[in-house]
Amino acid sequence: MSTAHRPTFAAAKGRESKFHNSQRRSHFSLPQHTKLKFRQPAQSASASSSSSIAPDSSSNVSVAPSIAGPSVTKRRDLKRELEVAEWEAKNKRRAKQGLEPLPLPASRADEGVEEDDEDGKRRREAIAKAIELDRDSNDDDDDDESVSSDNPSEAKPPNDDASASSSSESDSESGSDSGSEDEQTQLLLELEKIKAERLAEKTRLAHLNAATETLSRQDEIARGNPLLNLQNAFQRDTPQPLATEDSPNFAVSKRWDHDVIFKNQASAAGNTGRQDGKGGFVNDLTRSEFHRKFMHRYIK
Repeated sequence: MSTAHRPTFAAAKGRESKFHNSQRRSHFSLPQHTKLKFRQPAQSASASSSSSIAPDSSSNVSVAPSIAGPSVTKRRDLKRELEVAEWEAKNKRRAKQGLEPLPLPASRADEGVEEDDEDGKRRREAIAKAIELDRDSNDDDDDDESVSSDNPSEAKPPNDDASASSSSESDSESGSDSGSEDEQTQLLLELEKIKAERLAEKTRLAHLNAATETLSRQDEIARGNPLLNLQNAFQRDTPQPLATEDSPNFAVSKRWDHDVIFKNQASAAGNTGRQDGKGGFVNDLTRSEFHRKFMHRYIK
């Protein structure tokens, strides 16, 4: 006998789970890098930067790196290391062939430093020579001034004619200097005046062009809009006389909305208030008045 129809007085209960007592962790979840790493003394010192090379006829040619101090940290010269490695490989091949070893190639940095030193020496020598020449010229000027101020009797010539000639020469020189200065001042004033006139003329032309463009734009707007230019719109509606050679006419004989599909819909629908108004407005392109006229004009 089945017990499916019996009521459930005691519901089924599952057993107690014990999976939560055991845990599984991945090593990726564990804390890592718990200690700081410090740079050691002379860690990045280049072994080839301070190497002593002893070229020998044998193939066992090595580079002896120097021990850098605890406070010396240099950047590795990878290019120099590559050159030294190539040099060692070439010497090994030459030793196998019975040839003499090649000399160690000089670093390009040292060559550049030597060239810079030579250029710097030349530049410093030229500057020193220029300073000495300037100093000598200043000393000569000071000596001349001191001699003329200390010994006025020696500075004056013994003859009155010579003194008169020297005074006239000095006056002429001072006059020429003052005249040249006045001419320079006048030239500068004229140049400033010319610049001001050119700037004023340029500004005036710019204002004139802007005003002309504004007027032409306003005229185009007024002529293009029929609401603002009613006279021109009325002239377009009226028939224009034929153009002759003496008086050419470029006016359009028809309005822009003359040849449209739905034209005079009010008269077509009989809403004009006239007694002869025709009814029967048709909202169909193939049966409209425009379509019939078009077919009669171009297809027939």
